[in-house]
This record gives sequence, C-alpha cells and structure tokens, in this order.
Amino acid sequence: MKNGHFIKVLLSAAWLMILTLHQATGQSKVLTFSTIMPANDSIRMAGLHQNGIKIQAGDVIAWFPKDSLTNERMRAITDTMNLGIRLVKKYIKSPLPWQRLKEGQHITFYFSPDNFISHANQKGATFVPFWRIKSGRAPWLHEAIHDVFAPEKMQPDHAEAGEERPLWLSEGSAEYVSLQVSADHNIPKLDLFNAGSIKQVDKSCMDLLKSDNSAYILSNIGSPGAMPELGGKERRAYATVFYNCSCSLVKYLVSQYGIASLMDVIGAFPHEQQKLKAVTGLLPSALREKWLNEINAWNGVSAAKYMRQDSLDNLLNRANQYASKIPASKWFVQTMQEKGIDEAIKNFKSAWNNKDNRYRYSEDQLNQIGYNLLDKKKTKDAIAVLGLNAEMYPESSNAYDSWAEAFLNDGQTKLAVTYYNRSLELDPDNINAKTMLTRIKQP
Repeated sequence: MKNGHFIKVLLSAAWLMILTLHQATGQSKVLTFSTIMPANDSIRMAGLHQNGIKIQAGDVIAWFPKDSLTNERMRAITDTMNLGIRLVKKYIKSPLPWQRLKEGQHITFYFSPDNFISHANQKGATFVPFWRIKSGRAPWLHEAIHDVFAPEKMQPDHAEAGEERPLWLSEGSAEYVSLQVSADHNIPKLDLFNAGSIKQVDKSCMDLLKSDNSAYILSNIGSPGAMPELGGKERRAYATVFYNCSCSLVKYLVSQYGIASLMDVIGAFPHEQQKLKAVTGLLPSALREKWLNEINAWNGVSAAKYMRQDSLDNLLNRANQYASKIPASKWFVQTMQEKGIDEAIKNFKSAWNNKDNRYRYSEDQLNQIGYNLLDKKKTKDAIAVLGLNAEMYPESSNAYDSWAEAFLNDGQTKLAVTYYNRSLELDPDNINAKTMLTRIKQP
C-alpha cells in the first residue's frame, strides 16, 4: 500500500473494533465487518476516526488524513461540499417524504489514503480516495447525491424476490443533478466521465454510442438491473458510455416530465421501473427509442443528425435483443426455491457452459444471493452459491473474498484462509482480506 503506517493504524483500529464487538456480545462466532457495514468502509472509518482530522460545515462532516492538507484548505473543501449539497436539496425541493436522510442530518465524507472507486453507502457516509480530493479530481457531489437520494426503505431482499434495481436511474440521476447544479451555480465539478457539461452530455452520449460494445451498454440503460462490468477490471471500457448516456436519459426525462416526476420515480423504491412506466406510459424499449431519436437531432434540426437513422435503428434493435434476456439470478432463485440448491447450481452450470443466450449473467447478483442465504443462516447453501460465483468468475477478488467469509461463518478456518489469500493474489489492495487474515491468525 502507498502509506504503510496509516494502513497499520487502519488494521489496528479494525481489529480493536471487531474484538470489542466480539467481547461485548459474548459470542464465540467470528464477527465480520459485514455485520456492521461493508468491510473496507468500516476500516476506513475506524482509521480516520482514530488518526484523522474532522472538519464540519453546516450539514457536512469531512474526515481528512492527519497532516495531509492545511486547515485552510480542508475548511475550503468542506465549505464547498456543504454549499453543493445545500443547492442540490434546494433543486429537488428536499425534504421529500421518502428520503432516508432527514433534514439536519449530516453527510460524512471519508477521504481515505487507499485507492478504490468512490462511493456512498446511502446511509449518510461517502467514501472518496484522498488523492482525488487533494488533486481536485473527486466526484464528491455525485457520490453525496446518492446519500441525498437514498430512500428510507433500503436493502430489501432483491435477489430473493427476483427484483433488480435500475442502476442507470441511480447513477444517471446523480450525474445529471451534479452537472445541472454545478452549471447553475458555478460549483467546481469533476467531469469524471468526460461529458463536457450538462449542455454537451447528449452529444457525448451519441458520440460514444458508436463504440463496439454500445448496444450491450445501451440495453442496460432504461432497463432494470446492474451492469456487472462496471464493478470489474473492464470498468473503464464501459463506464464512460454508461454514465454519459444514463445522464442523458435522465436529462431527457426531466425535460419532458419535470424534476418532481423524477423524484417520484426514485422515491418509488423498490418499484422504480413500474413508476417510470406509469409516468411515461412507455416500456424501456420504447423509452430508449424516443429518447435517442430526440437527442439525435443536432441542435433540434431533424435533418442534421449525430448518427445516421439506419445506424441508430440497428443499434436500438440490438440493444433491445440484449435487454430481453432473462436475468440468470432471477431464474436461479426460482429454481432454488422450487427444486433445491443442487438442482439450481446444476442447471446454472449447464446454461453457462452451453452459452445459453436466453439469460443475462451477473457476478454481483450471484454474490447477493449468497449473502442473502448467509443472512438467513443457510451457511452451507451460501457456501455453494458463492463457490459457484468464484468458479464462474475465477479472476474476481471479490468472489473469493465472499466465499472465504462464508467458510469463516461456517467455522472452516483453513478454507477461509485459502480463499482470502486467493483474493489477495487477485487484488493485493484488498484491505478486508488482509484484515481478516490478521484476525484469523490471532491467538
């Protein structure tokens, strides 16, 4: 890691946190960070709380690594973040009845020195690599908006219910509002996905849709579910198209139906897609077609187009073919409930090996099914599902990390160590695997 001393502090604080909880509950079972929140985030929080600087401005709290910036710089950054979030709330006419974050509650930023993808936990905590905030390359407003937009009723058993949240909606809305508010009030905004500005995002989307994988990416925009490539090593090849075009679609929705309607759709969790259909009267395929044909007219002149009409029609047809595939996770859960875990795994492997193109496969969805089973104390079934995920995605550090956690929950320490080590081989920066291996080796 880049900062060995600070990581030691993180690990020390994390171990103390686990041990304290372990002793307080009197349980003999190993407690993992997933009991509290995502493991690496818990470690980042613990390290900064123990060895960081806390700055507060209005409804924002920011934690910086100690001796990292001057007090003046830290305060200026925190003031800007507070202003941006206040303007976002004004733009969407917050507070809204469905928001999890109530008026007066803080959003807390953790600027951790390790390297990771910036994100929010949708419970009022936002995590951004410190180097990004120091260099002015932090998508802090985009991520904080995820906390602002988080519905009060979060984390239902989606995988068990066979439901998929529309990732394009959450990411596109956060990007659209951050671009719009930044433009309206001259707030510094990192253009992480090269949109240019809110005025240029439609053109950026149309230009990017000429790439080889654009039909597949487009199938994930307007439809329910996540795109697994966004969380893996191929993220760079997919993220720019996905974020720009998701933002463009949200911009179109706001222009047609207003910001209040967009908030109604987001607040309809976990039935956002149904609400979207009620608002627009359109299925995803028709919505994609209407939106792209609208923005394809350059400067509103139908004769001047970014993409030839036959090329756009072909792109939409291919995207709709991709989108019509059944989520393999939904089919897996149904089979598991009707015929048992062994039959579900057998059928899944058969479909995978035979490249059955009726289904959409997702590492994240299999991982979620495994954790749902862990939460229900069905540890053996969880081990089987998470093992299947590791088999299907052998280059995924997260898949092995999750499998190791299931073995640890089952008391199979040797196998847990084996797979935490495998996870570290694939991702040497996996703080959770390092922490858990340190925990396991304690006398």
